[in-house]
Amino acid sequence: MEHLQIGECILSRRPVLVTTVLGSCVAVTFHHAPTGTGAICHAMLPGGAGPGSGGMGPCRCVDTAVAAILGRLDALKLSRRELVVKLFGGGFTIQPERKGPLRDIVDVGRKNVEAARRELARHGLTPAGEKVLGDRGRKLFFHTASGEIWLRFVNAPAQATTRE
Repeated sequence: MEHLQIGECILSRRPVLVTTVLGSCVAVTFHHAPTGTGAICHAMLPGGAGPGSGGMGPCRCVDTAVAAILGRLDALKLSRRELVVKLFGGGFTIQPERKGPLRDIVDVGRKNVEAARRELARHGLTPAGEKVLGDRGRKLFFHTASGEIWLRFVNAPAQATTRE
């Protein structure tokens, strides 16, 4: 099992169970069933990791993370039409007293989800499934070879895990 940290991407052509925990961050999973190839990113910001970004890697921002993974999948000559893409996270996990008018300014989770949808659409992809937004964090398990995903809310009992 590998733990995916904030700002990282994993692509594997062999079976790996990847786990990560999401709050306002988003994870985008990519699965190519014919080859058993899977990829996932854990992005914390909507965009902007271009030149002069202070050394941030490409997987810290949604736009560059999606582009980086698709670039690697393209290099493997995998058909984008055969990719199953799913989107997770983007919660608003700030304390209840901070909600209200301030929400529009600090709701990074919503901005991350919007950026992921926009970036995927720009590349001709539509998520086959989404579990996004809300006010709780999520723990995600992604099996790269099968594309299977298990998800549960943070602090939920293990039996509350759902298969996506």
